[in-house]
Amino acid sequence: MISYLKGNIILKNSDYIILEVNSVGYKVFVSENILAQTTEEPGDFEVFCSLRVRKDDTIELYGLPSFEALKLFE
Repeated sequence: MISYLKGNIILKNSDYIILEVNSVGYKVFVSENILAQTTEEPGDFEVFCSLRVRKDDTIELYGLPSFEALKLFE
């Protein structure tokens, strides 16, 4: 289970970021509020994560700004 990531944002899209952690890129779906807080400049960015596996073999990683938000999401 992936529950926390800290790394550099290497790409931003309308509903997700790609976060590089130790040379591995994670696609993390995030809210518009989190996207608004991100910058294009390199630097550590951290998210608490919820990994969702669906019956149709889809695996998605959702990023939240705090542990409290993660508990509410789950």
